[in-house]
Amino acid sequence: MQIQAPQQVRLCVIEKLKKEDITLSDWEFEFQQRGEQPILLCDYFCRSFSQYISKILTGIQQNCDYLFTDSNRGYDTARSKKFIIEKLMEKVEDPVDLHKILRDSIEIPKGFNAVADTIQIAIKDISIFNERLAELWEEMDLGFLKVIPWFYYPWYISKEDILTNRVKVGLEKYREQIEEVCNFDDALLALVFPLKKTGFQLEQDEMLKLVILAEGDSHLSSNSEFKAAAQEYLKDYNWLTTFILAPLRPMTYEQLVERVKRAIAESFKEVLALQKKSTDKNTFLAAELMQIFTGDAVLLQQIADARELGYVLTAGIEEAYVASARYLDFMQLVAKRIGVMYEDLKYLLSGEIVEALKNTQQIDPAIITERRHGFVMMIKDGRQKVVYGPEGHAISVWVDEHFSAVDQTIKELKGQTACRGFAVGKARVVSTSVDAHTLVEGEILVCPMTNPDYVSAMRRSAAIVTDEGGLLSHAAIMSREFNKPCVIATKIATNLFKTGDLIEVNANTGLIKILEKGNLRS
Repeated sequence: MQIQAPQQVRLCVIEKLKKEDITLSDWEFEFQQRGEQPILLCDYFCRSFSQYISKILTGIQQNCDYLFTDSNRGYDTARSKKFIIEKLMEKVEDPVDLHKILRDSIEIPKGFNAVADTIQIAIKDISIFNERLAELWEEMDLGFLKVIPWFYYPWYISKEDILTNRVKVGLEKYREQIEEVCNFDDALLALVFPLKKTGFQLEQDEMLKLVILAEGDSHLSSNSEFKAAAQEYLKDYNWLTTFILAPLRPMTYEQLVERVKRAIAESFKEVLALQKKSTDKNTFLAAELMQIFTGDAVLLQQIADARELGYVLTAGIEEAYVASARYLDFMQLVAKRIGVMYEDLKYLLSGEIVEALKNTQQIDPAIITERRHGFVMMIKDGRQKVVYGPEGHAISVWVDEHFSAVDQTIKELKGQTACRGFAVGKARVVSTSVDAHTLVEGEILVCPMTNPDYVSAMRRSAAIVTDEGGLLSHAAIMSREFNKPCVIATKIATNLFKTGDLIEVNANTGLIKILEKGNLRS
């Protein structure tokens, strides 16, 4: 038997989305996903927003709206965003609630990791029935639905600078003393910089060990010391090449070797030494500043909370990456049982997968073929809608183009300073981390927001400009480590600037200017 269409599947009765269902004035751009945003992931996001994101915050289930396009973009409504931010601001006013949010931003994703333990043990039974696989999928499904809000809560708190603004207000009464030491804004940035390192940062130290072992050795295949160190590295960091529930396999030894060779070519050792020097300088400055207000328990706690948010913002996502890498064997087995290529599982809804397993059915290949052309998916007023194929892609493009339109006569853009400095160079607009390798040394990185996959490009860049982010975002933190001029939260940089434009980044004032339009403008 074959599943013929999603509308016929009992567990996935989702309405068909039509162009007239989308009133563009209701929506606003929210984010560009850091990795691929396939149908399966959007299905999870929609259901989580409908069932959990408000309930966890308030105890009451309230509909929150989201719209996802096949270009990896997400849009929300002003009403939904206002509701979530207001509730988060209420929560962070209570120290108990704030510390619970910070703790759960790590612990909830860790719980999703723990579910993987159960599943990994269960699938060792080669005679496992499809019915049992369906039950395990539903366990994974529920776990992931409950994790998703914990990607958004710390992100919203950071994006709105809720905790860093609190620190800034607290510092005002010490402004005169602070400015005897350094610039006031530099003091704020130094003080909220996270003290704890995430796995993404710790990985750099382990990569350095491999680089040192590999330098000057053109025969790594016979270097037993390098091989042993590489295997240890892969035990801890093979998940770096994966993405949340995406059909991406963990890093292989061969891929790691290529990374090491590239790191050597990019003077990784020397750059990391400069990075450490910059970090040590910031750490010393923060310690010196802390002496000014040693008796201000309230401000000291606010600084500690901001630092912790900067840590959990990345560490929680990291836990989800690690968990997802551990689900891959399970997902490959499920794909095999329902008759699809592992890489094509992403084109299905979660409920379709469960239904196929429960009824020992095979997915109709025509469904996958249609969905490869694109889609757009929406959750609004608690109703999930989707359209696939050329029609879905056309609506997706229509939405994206509407929100990408900017006044091309604008010559100057204002954002928020994340790391002070000044640079002039050609812009390199990088919409997704997959294209980050195209940036050459000395260009200015212009992107929606950064993530660990952008780190090499950030090192090569003369400066960094992002559409999104707050003072605790990945771009802000890493730019301070690299001591690169960085302006965040410009909203439209990736739509205004084009690759090849000569631009000036004044991260002291937060201004970016187009000096000369490049030849690569469309």
